[in-house]
Amino acid sequence: MKKLLLIMMIVIMILSALTLVACAKNESEVVLTIDKKYDLSKGDKLIDYMEYLDEKDKLDYDEENGMIVSINDIDNSLNSYWMLYTDDPNNSNSQWGTYEYKGKTYYSATLGANELKISDDYTYIWVYQTF
Repeated sequence: MKKLLLIMMIVIMILSALTLVACAKNESEVVLTIDKKYDLSKGDKLIDYMEYLDEKDKLDYDEENGMIVSINDIDNSLNSYWMLYTDDPNNSNSQWGTYEYKGKTYYSATLGANELKISDDYTYIWVYQTF
């Protein structure tokens, strides 16, 4: 009986650990949906919204020469970069690449954060990818 109880406790501990790992946040994926409270007249580019999130301590990013080089302390490297995907059909191109998120396909953005006009109708996803 003691062995059975011990085995059950071990199984429960392992399952609990696996559950915690499964719930861990994916740090190489940053999903941005435009908050309905955000005033687009303050800036309608993605970089404006990212700055707004940065001021509210909800996002940390670095930009160099118009390129996002770091998000939440994950830096671009020799062959790994932050790539932008969106479901905005006017600002994306499926031939440049796709990304699956929660069963939906997003397409590579055709513009960078400094030029991409945002809308609260669409989602913008930064993905850290290695090529």
